[in-house]
Amino acid sequence: MSFCVIAKRFRNHWQPRVAGRQCARVTWACIGWLAFALAFSTPVFSGTLRVAVVISSDSAPYRELAEGIASGLHQSGAGQARTIGLDGIGRVEDSNTDVVVAVGAKAAQAVAAMDLRAPAVHTLIPKTTFDWIAKQHKAKSGNRQFSAVYLDQPIARQLDLIRLILPRKQRVGVLVGPDSQELVDSLRTEASVRGLEIKIGQVDSESGIYSALENILSESDVLLSLPDALVATPQTLQSILFTAYRFQAPVIGFSPAYVKAGALAAVHSTPAQLARQVVDMLRRVGPQAPYLPAPQYPEHFSVTANSHVAHSLEIPLDKEETLAAKLQATRQK
Repeated sequence: MSFCVIAKRFRNHWQPRVAGRQCARVTWACIGWLAFALAFSTPVFSGTLRVAVVISSDSAPYRELAEGIASGLHQSGAGQARTIGLDGIGRVEDSNTDVVVAVGAKAAQAVAAMDLRAPAVHTLIPKTTFDWIAKQHKAKSGNRQFSAVYLDQPIARQLDLIRLILPRKQRVGVLVGPDSQELVDSLRTEASVRGLEIKIGQVDSESGIYSALENILSESDVLLSLPDALVATPQTLQSILFTAYRFQAPVIGFSPAYVKAGALAAVHSTPAQLARQVVDMLRRVGPQAPYLPAPQYPEHFSVTANSHVAHSLEIPLDKEETLAAKLQATRQK
């Protein structure tokens, strides 16, 4: 809606019927400035959304998520999306973009640093990463909106998986680094509701990982792994899994790769599932609701399990589809 149209509507409806041109001129000036502010401070979208999907790299997960968003918007008639790599990010401009979707941490950093009015949705990054990026750029981004569909699962869902496949296990060990420190209160609260006991191993440096791990495994039945940048790295993965196996403690991971490497199971969201939720979020943006919904955890998820590890630890395990369905049912209670 143009400034002139907004101003005309305000004038026709609100201009007071008062004698005297001076009063009318003052009133009209105030109305004009108000209409100007509304027209340019609020992101108003008309018709079809123009979405720029910025991907961190051309690897399969990023490309799959971008294609899922483009397909979902096209099929629903909600908008059109174009995929842009980091090398072409200069093509993202307010004049041709209503919403930016940043896929992955590098894209999130680049998009947050851009001088744009267009709101941004971040995905394929953990909640802690999104919170850090939003906080770092809040001061210079003014009223620009940042929202997200997180990569990681809510603590409640991860603990529900433990209760589902390990009903006799009550003591849950968790290694907590700087990135996951803020989750400790939530871990304890959600565990208490489910009759579980959380054993926290605080880690401040990579050299302290294994002593903390052995300490919590000595008094834990199962190890829950969180996507912490210090604790969960390709360099530490095998050692953590080997140590947990030595203590006969099953590991609940956070990705299919973790399960393939030797974790018992993980609940996670695929790029296609995240894309579906991003599209649902974008479809709610329009002239009647010009603002993005709040950041949110994944609604759609899958369960991956390692039958070889389950057999070795003598743990009965349902099929992955059955586990996901039971976990979904638990969530809906």
